[in-house]
Amino acid sequence: MREVPYIAICLALVFPVMSLAATPSGSEAEDKAETSSESAKSSTVPEGLSPEDYQLIVDALGSEAGSSPEALQLTAPASVPEQSPTVQGQSFMNPAIALIADIALAYFSSDEPLQLGAHDPTRTGFTLQQLELHAESKVDQYFDLQANLVFSEYGVEIEELYAQTLSLPWSLQVRVGQFLIPFGRINPTHPHTWSFVDQALMVGTYFGGEGGRGMGVETSWLLPIPWYAKAVISVNQNAGQCCASSYFAGSLPTINGPEDFLYTGRIEQFLELSDDWSLLFGASYMLGENQSGRGNQSHLRATDLLIKYKPVDSSERFYTSLQIEWVQRDRQVPGQTFQTHAGYAELKSGLNPYWEVATRAEWVAVLGSGPLDDSLEGNRNRYAGQITWHPTHFSRLRLQVSYDMPSWREEGIWASMLALEVLAGAHGSHTY
Repeated sequence: MREVPYIAICLALVFPVMSLAATPSGSEAEDKAETSSESAKSSTVPEGLSPEDYQLIVDALGSEAGSSPEALQLTAPASVPEQSPTVQGQSFMNPAIALIADIALAYFSSDEPLQLGAHDPTRTGFTLQQLELHAESKVDQYFDLQANLVFSEYGVEIEELYAQTLSLPWSLQVRVGQFLIPFGRINPTHPHTWSFVDQALMVGTYFGGEGGRGMGVETSWLLPIPWYAKAVISVNQNAGQCCASSYFAGSLPTINGPEDFLYTGRIEQFLELSDDWSLLFGASYMLGENQSGRGNQSHLRATDLLIKYKPVDSSERFYTSLQIEWVQRDRQVPGQTFQTHAGYAELKSGLNPYWEVATRAEWVAVLGSGPLDDSLEGNRNRYAGQITWHPTHFSRLRLQVSYDMPSWREEGIWASMLALEVLAGAHGSHTY
């Protein structure tokens, strides 16, 4: 009789889910209820269940159950608690959960490497870059919920936690919570989607070790034109040195008015040039007060380009892509404005489903002949190459070698990193 409690548990799980699936408003739900009711009348209905509910369970368990319902010994539990009619209560039981672990073994030719990313290897030896716990679930017909919690050697942080709409009209979508700001191509992405082990200099210099992020609200609009084009506007709270360093001067601002928020706009377009070639072009702008003086602001302007060649007839699924991103910063301080720029160019090729190679060139520099920004130590260039082996879709082993040339150091810094990444569980798509 062990089957009885087991079946009772199944009923507790399956019944509310199927009730949920069958109860949305509209004629479809009414028709299904009528059909279920008629079908159930011809079957033996276990005690404690209505014909409609029983038919839903039979439908969920399949035709075999429906052909021999008695064999299942379906008996309604005597004290099954009443389930909430809301969808949230049911979807809570079925979030998609994934764990992504990134571990690196690194060597640096200097005892004081200049890595900027909060999850970068920063010393010779092993580094737990992060353990990301990702969870997502549809809440109801209006929202889904996404969460990314990051565990490191020194604690836990909420990298992202937001709800986003699912059914707004006119191709609009809104998300609310803490999220990576939609500025450029690489800032909104997670480390496990990067093509290199460490964070791009551009992101660390202008946003901070965690990348640009903050609490806020974002609205995106899919433009009604023949090709893919999306416009995004985001309003975020200044998150400080970790995530908004271009707008931070030692203390978090209090919110006294609209001028104390950060405002970001982005537009991106994707074009299929042919069956083999595609192009994505984007432009971003970010504005906010930088706390260096009354009304002083920082302006970030960026453009990015991705060109990808992926022949449709390649039996090895070969592809190659070139991604370029460039940012200019105007930073007002009392009496003057500092202008700098930074960026990277990244060339990547997937030789087959198992092997990938890539090179990257980066720079951070004064723009023109103006004075050096007092938040920077000087101009900087870094070059890197990597080769990656993907045993499966859920793991990869990456070897990266880089050479960093900060202008304020007498010698450059060599670094080599061997990084392992493994993923377990269900993980939804990311921005790539």
